Amino acid sequence: MSSLVALAKSAISAAIIPLGLIGLRPGRKLSPAWRVLLTVALTLIVVFLVYHQLRVLAAKVHNPPQWDFLALWLYGKATAMHLDIYRPGFAAQIAAPFHPDASFRREVIDVGFVYPPTSIWLFLPLGWLGYHGAAALWAAVNLVILLADAYLLWRLFADGGRRDLLALLAAAAILFKLPATPQTIDFLQSNFIALLAVLLLLKDRDNARGGLWLALAFMAKPFLGLMFVYALLRRKWVAALVGAGSLVLVAIGSWIVLGTQTMVTYVANSPYSRQPSWVFTEKTNQSLLATILRATRWAGEYPPTHNPVYLALSAALIAVTVALILRARDRDDWAFALALLVGLLVYPGTQFFYSDLLIIPALMLWNLSRPSTIASAAVLVFITAEFIAIAQTPAAVFVATAANWCIFAVMAAAWPRAAVAQLEPE
Repeated sequence: MSSLVALAKSAISAAIIPLGLIGLRPGRKLSPAWRVLLTVALTLIVVFLVYHQLRVLAAKVHNPPQWDFLALWLYGKATAMHLDIYRPGFAAQIAAPFHPDASFRREVIDVGFVYPPTSIWLFLPLGWLGYHGAAALWAAVNLVILLADAYLLWRLFADGGRRDLLALLAAAAILFKLPATPQTIDFLQSNFIALLAVLLLLKDRDNARGGLWLALAFMAKPFLGLMFVYALLRRKWVAALVGAGSLVLVAIGSWIVLGTQTMVTYVANSPYSRQPSWVFTEKTNQSLLATILRATRWAGEYPPTHNPVYLALSAALIAVTVALILRARDRDDWAFALALLVGLLVYPGTQFFYSDLLIIPALMLWNLSRPSTIASAAVLVFITAEFIAIAQTPAAVFVATAANWCIFAVMAAAWPRAAVAQLEPE
């Protein structure tokens, strides 16, 4: 009986994403009765997932995790205390009462702040509070941002702009079921902020607000700075200019808050050079670099980012992506997806819980498949399979990212220039 119950739970869990995809784009063939049934099913799913995640979030507030929240809080607390956050051992005394383990001391305390100075604004407010108070604030902010992410998925990807209850429930069910969602809550990480910035950028990429989201994306996850390349290649001059100007202002503010000595330390004694070798080979790292290092059994005999295979493949991937972004001139969504995916691939520190960003190219593919029943079925199976695989093993994140990049690259390369010319305004 227990095996049957486990099998039923697995089947229901696996059905959530395809049900959400159908809810986002039900089509005309779905009868009113089936719409009601799907709405009821997705309501129950969302209620259950929200209840479960709220319980986990409450437990994390009561007992904040060492990984990664203690690190984020130490960054904020050390900054609030005017310490040099880029100096090795920057927070040893602050962390002592929490008895961090040896790996935490080696990877966090002995290394220093592993983000650029502009990112400190995300964590400084945590330093104004005690450990548990900061955890409560961080959990509340992340919960609000998670709901905002669901809203933006609804706004951006509901079929034909259809914004009804079914589509909203579908977007929420998909987002809450993504493997990266419970992982982000478990670590109290900042991935929901990165997803919010990218979704807002997708929405406002053609106006000045897009520049603000470009800056926020870079602050949340520095590899998203590659989206500036997308903006420049697509001639989104206003967004690129506002984004660059915003980061300059934020950098000046960071200089004032951190002090000149800390800024000098960041430049002259970079924390990236002190990161332990296992950061680049652990299974949670799903970058191209980590995949190559694990495959070649790298043992630390040279700096990891100097790996010639990685450098050659990264250069090739970026060059091909640039060419494809320029080629598919009328397919701006494809260009956006390619820039996002190549960033996930070439960034040396891509973690498995960054996979929430894969929902953006996935839903782009889902909407592209609308005209064909066969294509829709194939895309539904692909999206479901990739997220089920990611839920089973972190190793699937790199494979899924590479597969998505290949799909968009093939589409952009095969897109006929004649079609582009016909679609361009005279």
